Amino acid sequence: LLVAGRDSTREMAHLVYALPGRSLHPIAATAGEVYPVRVRVAVIGADGGAVARIDSTSLFLSHRVLGDGDWLVGRVAMPLPPGRYRYRVALQNGDADGLTTTIDTISVPRPGAFGVSDIVLGARTAHLYWPDAATGDTIFFNPVGALHPDVPLEVYYQVFGLAAGEHFRTQFRVQKPGGGGIFRGFFHLFGNGAPVSVGFDEAASGPVAEIHRSISIERLTPGTYQFELVITRADGTVLRRRAPFQVLAPQPPARPASP
Repeated sequence: LLVAGRDSTREMAHLVYALPGRSLHPIAATAGEVYPVRVRVAVIGADGGAVARIDSTSLFLSHRVLGDGDWLVGRVAMPLPPGRYRYRVALQNGDADGLTTTIDTISVPRPGAFGVSDIVLGARTAHLYWPDAATGDTIFFNPVGALHPDVPLEVYYQVFGLAAGEHFRTQFRVQKPGGGGIFRGFFHLFGNGAPVSVGFDEAASGPVAEIHRSISIERLTPGTYQFELVITRADGTVLRRRAPFQVLAPQPPARPASP
């Protein structure tokens, strides 16, 4: 469950999921194979009462039976007021037993307080996104958590509690668990196409600064990495967020078509 983006008044929490195709059971239909997925989310406040609930069923249509290497991806969202909550998620395909997660926690920043949202590490090739009507930007998701090195990593986050024009320091750090930094100080941000340092200064656009950057990962070898976002305020206050992602082996070039 990721806190990212907002509607006209509140922050949005997104549940994004990826279900392996080989584990799913379709229903045969005239147009193809139908995969029903029921999603239930319960968000509980400190007093034990329900803050928000979702219980919805989506029908996914495929022109073939999903198998090894296929993923069924989806997203549901709900607005949440500021606070710290517990939540639990249940996913079910048809009449199968389904999966229920353990209880986890989620935090929604309070207006005016210095804070950072969750990091969303997305990919345009995942075909799962949410248009943020409040800013006109698009948040890209990637619930599989893996992408090929020729696919840019779409990074989205929000910084809260800064005055418009107030400067802060941003650092991106990418490393393998237990290893050192991978980029050695440089990588490409596709915003201007030029190499930039890992650390850079930014100015807040307002009390909620929404930031989206596309990052090239072409220099990374296949493996699992940890992406760390470090935000430093002018007074020295530091906030950190981390999220994992996986780089797959490069895709082989397409063979030329036979004449």
